[in-house]
Amino acid sequence: MKINFSEYENLCTDDRQKTIVSRDKRSDCRHIAQNIIRQNKLRSGVRQYKIDGNIIKAGNKCDYLVLNDDLKTAYLIELKGNKIHDAIKQLEDTLQMMKDTIILFFSGLLTQESVRTLFATTRPLVGKISTGNLQTVLP
Repeated sequence: MKINFSEYENLCTDDRQKTIVSRDKRSDCRHIAQNIIRQNKLRSGVRQYKIDGNIIKAGNKCDYLVLNDDLKTAYLIELKGNKIHDAIKQLEDTLQMMKDTIILFFSGLLTQESVRTLFATTRPLVGKISTGNLQTVLP
């Protein structure tokens, strides 16, 4: 499935947005990523897209996709209020459906370091995960 992202709304209001928030309207679940300043004193160019019900309307799919244009990194994000075991299947299925588009984004080279799969839950989690230029803040 090849996707032309220009046909869909980029949820980031600034291409070097400091904080990228993915929210689930049905629960209190959210994922917050900080676009940290790099050595060149600039934040990375980022884009955020709603996948579930927008880009992919049927089947198992994750909630959001965040693309880091500078680092060529994709973040598939699944938000879960319950049924956490379903998150992995949704992330895997989304990656499989979007593989052709993501490979084009990475100029034909797709590696394990290129795609991050993340899920957030309403269950209490404490800590921070740093992956490349985005930091995942767990409430």
